[in-house]
Amino acid sequence: GDTETRGDRGARWRQGRQGDVRHLCRASGSAGGAAVWARVLRGVPGRAADKEGGAGVPALPGLDGLWDLAYRAFERVNGMMARGEASWASLPAALQEEMDEVVVMLTEAAAQGHTEAQAYLAEIYDFGRGVAQDDARAFELYRQSAQQGHAISQCNLGIMYRDGQ
Repeated sequence: GDTETRGDRGARWRQGRQGDVRHLCRASGSAGGAAVWARVLRGVPGRAADKEGGAGVPALPGLDGLWDLAYRAFERVNGMMARGEASWASLPAALQEEMDEVVVMLTEAAAQGHTEAQAYLAEIYDFGRGVAQDDARAFELYRQSAQQGHAISQCNLGIMYRDGQ
């Protein structure tokens, strides 16, 4: 039968993302990560503070807020790649710092069991999107997400098993 390669998985992933399937990142201890956490803790500028909590209440609270912040930042960088404004192979320093921050946030969300964060992080490691490609890390993240019922992760995990990765 037909065999699917890493490139085929990438094409299926891009097609699936158009239907609200999300993608992922790698962990980093960058100084930029601290700046992201500071923004999360003090709230997103331009949003009204919670009536009871007053100023300083995060506009995007909790795990889903962390996921949303990381997702938006990744999509901004990914959009630049799609438009040919930059390349994953040679990210400018500012974009690499932004990807490092995305990875920090996704890693935290994934560690707390957020299925989409696990899936996005697996894809980022699988395809080396702003990180060094790491099949072992991608496999583990696909496994975690697949165990929670994420269909694309289940498929990608099966492909990695088939390919002996």
